[in-house]
Amino acid sequence: MNLITRREIRKSIKRLFITLSFVALSFAFCNVAAAQTANKNASQIERDRQELIRLDREIGEASNRKDAATLERLIADDFIFTAVNGKTFDKKRTIAYWAKANPKAPDETCASSDERVRVFGTTAVVVALDICQTNDKDGERTVNQSAFTDVWEKRNGRWLLVAEIGSPVKPQTTNISTIQSAEEQKLRDLRNRLDKAFELKDADTQASFFAADGIFLAGGPQPFEGRAAYRESLLRVFQRPNILLTHETAKIEVSASGEIAYELGSWTESWNEPDGLTTLTGRYFAAWKKVGGVWQVAAQTLKTYNCVGGSYCKK
Repeated sequence: MNLITRREIRKSIKRLFITLSFVALSFAFCNVAAAQTANKNASQIERDRQELIRLDREIGEASNRKDAATLERLIADDFIFTAVNGKTFDKKRTIAYWAKANPKAPDETCASSDERVRVFGTTAVVVALDICQTNDKDGERTVNQSAFTDVWEKRNGRWLLVAEIGSPVKPQTTNISTIQSAEEQKLRDLRNRLDKAFELKDADTQASFFAADGIFLAGGPQPFEGRAAYRESLLRVFQRPNILLTHETAKIEVSASGEIAYELGSWTESWNEPDGLTTLTGRYFAAWKKVGGVWQVAAQTLKTYNCVGGSYCKK
């Protein structure tokens, strides 16, 4: 009869321990890999979601500009459009319709809002409201709303619009003061969004709301002209350690058309210099205009009234 020695038992236990440790490590690595894959997928879906919102708005802005070339680029060749009245159009007829001025409302502008996006791999659905505004002969602003569902498909790495279905929403007539109040709130919300983008050092978001022909004067001898120059100025400012810029809006006036506005307020900028914290305060003026239904800064100037800190304030 063979007897198992204590030494053999210890060897068996050791082999069992090594095996179990290997299995546990394998499970751990699998869990880490699965988590990394899930995070990667979630990040990709969020990037796609933001891209689809941008593309949907780009189509609306192109329609406002009657820009057939942009519509041609973003719409698939097999596209089908179902209008709110139930009629269907192919790509060619849709572009001809969207890129042609409405003779009954030549000053009409439209913009999408409240976008909800669902991404399913290479297919996505965008549901949103389309709000179109125009002036009537009595000076009142008519606001027509419709809901739409867009279907996008990623082909050769590019999202293309393959279908749109519109459905009516009860139209409403709103007086000028109501429109002005609504647009004023949009501008206040946008200013807060821009301050947050500055905190995150997000030059792209900042520049996206600066008009292509905009002018920015921040106290230097020469203004920055154009979106690209404005973005470059931001990138230089972002080099300052712990840079922070905030605005406190005092007044916003929106024109009767709802297309132009000006903004007055105070601003505070702070950052760390080698000899300590530097803080600038002053007043600002901004002129806004709508481009393709989107508010953009046409001109902005900052005036410094106080500087607290070390050597920087002595310059």
